[in-house]
Amino acid sequence: MSRPLSPTRMTLLRERGAIATAERGAAILQDKRDALLRELHAAARDALAFRQQVADLGSRATVALVRALGLSGQGVLRSCALVARRDLRAEVHVRNLWGVRIPSITAMPAVRSTRDRGYGLLATSAVIDDAAEAHERLVTFVLQQAPKEIWLRRLAAELRRTSRKVSTLEHDVLPQVRDNVRRIADRLEEQEREDQYRLQLCLRGDEVRG
Repeated sequence: MSRPLSPTRMTLLRERGAIATAERGAAILQDKRDALLRELHAAARDALAFRQQVADLGSRATVALVRALGLSGQGVLRSCALVARRDLRAEVHVRNLWGVRIPSITAMPAVRSTRDRGYGLLATSAVIDDAAEAHERLVTFVLQQAPKEIWLRRLAAELRRTSRKVSTLEHDVLPQVRDNVRRIADRLEEQEREDQYRLQLCLRGDEVRG
């Protein structure tokens, strides 16, 4: 529903200025949308490769864990896991691109030597070390590469928001303001014709009286 507007030249100038502002805003948002789309294509390729590598590493870690469970038993595995448990420190850094926050993670190495895991070498078998190392490699890779997945999701969300803004400007705001300009211009033209007609009547009246 259009808002009531005074049919004045000041209003006409204001509405024409609103058209120029909306067109500039739409152009800027279109450039942003195009840039985000290019980034999204590149990020999608990286994320696809990341997911495939996570699946591969996860599969290897699962196989190693099943072997260790079968050869050493659940009790031994639980004991080794408790001994080897530790905190893994990581720092998250963020930069900004087109209004989207891009994270990166710097973490201490997750892969350790057998000695650093803390359980006795003589009391455990090699399959436990294999399982531990496979999972540590999986954790290391996820920490290093997870920002690519986050970046993809944030890009997609920002692209949707930007596309909605462009659509609103192009299909709602601009048509409405252009219609306002047309209606005001028509009304001003009508007023000008009425003024000219009244002026002509006044001149004719003066001629008759003269």
